[in-house]
Amino acid sequence: MYCTVMSPSGRTGTRGKAAVSSVASGPAHAEAAGVRSPRRDGPRPAGRRRRPARPRRAGAGSRLAIALALALPAAGCGDDVVRSPTAPDPPPASAPVARSLDIVNVPPDGLVVGYAVTLQARLTYGDGGYRTVTAEWTSNAPALAAVAADGTLRALAAGVVTITALADGLSATATVELRAPGPDETFWRQFAFNDHDCRTREACGAAGHAYRDIAERVLWRLPTPSPDFLLLEGTLDPEIVDRIRETIPRAVPQLTGVPYTGRIEVGPRSTLPLAGDNWITVEGGTPQRPPASPACRDIEMRSSECGRAYIGRVRGCIALNRNRPSCVTPSLVMHEIGHALGFYHTSDPVDIMHPTGLGRQSARFTPLEQHHGQFAYTQPRGASYLDIALGAFGPRPPRPGPSPFDHGGIAVD
Repeated sequence: MYCTVMSPSGRTGTRGKAAVSSVASGPAHAEAAGVRSPRRDGPRPAGRRRRPARPRRAGAGSRLAIALALALPAAGCGDDVVRSPTAPDPPPASAPVARSLDIVNVPPDGLVVGYAVTLQARLTYGDGGYRTVTAEWTSNAPALAAVAADGTLRALAAGVVTITALADGLSATATVELRAPGPDETFWRQFAFNDHDCRTREACGAAGHAYRDIAERVLWRLPTPSPDFLLLEGTLDPEIVDRIRETIPRAVPQLTGVPYTGRIEVGPRSTLPLAGDNWITVEGGTPQRPPASPACRDIEMRSSECGRAYIGRVRGCIALNRNRPSCVTPSLVMHEIGHALGFYHTSDPVDIMHPTGLGRQSARFTPLEQHHGQFAYTQPRGASYLDIALGAFGPRPPRPGPSPFDHGGIAVD
């Protein structure tokens, strides 16, 4: 590395690793520096005697130039980059100020007793942004509706309740109507007429069903509210058998509205029907070894499913996947019993009849399921959707009932 410096006389020179001495050797350089050369050998030639040269005294201006020359290398030769002063960091941006708090996910049509919904608290800021925050929740009527720390609101009785959320020094309130279970047209279409899986032709085809217009669909509730059950021994694990035996007399009356008086038997495939045609076979199987009883042999087992059942078939069948015993929970058994009694899938995950929420529900059918199931068992088997008005039989007389061996025509999981 080299840099150029100014000598006192105004000339430039080079300073760096190559400049190891400030005084060069040799007579000419010595005299230029004002130092007499050593005496040469031999006699001096004759002539005028030279007077020794006097060193020139440096004036004030020269001394200032020397000082500057000595200072510049130290300032400029240590680094090739000239550094400018660092600019100060900009001040941090001020955080947005929360302007309001709102409660979202409030059910606009109220909440049916026995159901729950998770409310959320949302902060809105002065710049228009918002985010969901953790809040402190309270209910002004805990006996009507209880609200958990995560905002889950559960309806316990009919009435009106005010829910309050507190967060970030702000508060918000929401009023929720709590309704007793009653006629619900959307739920009725799904639960009794397959309008969840078959709402459109495309959805129906994807579910493996033949599409029929809602006006042409009929109610497939069983002819009796107390069908007999035959549990095929050798196809079900003993603990599964015990679970089914305990679940049937508790689940069936919830959907039919009358006490269960049927029989529950465990026997081989050769067992004859127990009470005429109103019996349901419960059999274990796998995709590799599907059910083989006359009632169940047409059901296709799928590895992803816990069970399948015919809808409202008089000589019905519930087939359970033996490869997945852990998913045969009480709610799964109730789900398949619901199909066997004539009912379809629904859209609310808290319903026992929801297609994918199995295991997360309580061991009871929800109030809407019970209300509409019990209403269905007051209506004739085979009545069409247009023949039935919720809460009362429709203005038109029902068409002649189907054969007792007719059923919904499909097996669902």
